Amino acid sequence: MANNFLQPGDTLDIVAAANLTSGTPIAVGALAAVPLSTVLSGQPCAVRVQGVFQVPKAAGTAFTVGQRVNFRPGSNAFTLATPAAGDLLGAGIAVAAAAAGDTTCQVRLSPGAATIQP
Repeated sequence: MANNFLQPGDTLDIVAAANLTSGTPIAVGALAAVPLSTVLSGQPCAVRVQGVFQVPKAAGTAFTVGQRVNFRPGSNAFTLATPAAGDLLGAGIAVAAAAAGDTTCQVRLSPGAATIQP
């Protein structure tokens, strides 16, 4: 193994910029992440930036398997609605179909693939 290898990168340690709830997705820069514990602002927290999660979904659009989906930090939900400032475009891929009225969806986080909507 290369002597400069640090870690696989699927879990990162951050300092919470706000109160975080385990399992509720957040944005960490251009990364969609899922906190592994509930912490107060200013505390350290491990977050997963890769993997498949059951996460909140904004109502109004249906997801199909394999479709790129966006993350809206303001509502902590994945969406296909017209992007708003700060959305993470292409932050995940739907791994199961979700109807327009569904409030959750199954998403594979796509680290390094998202861009921040200006």
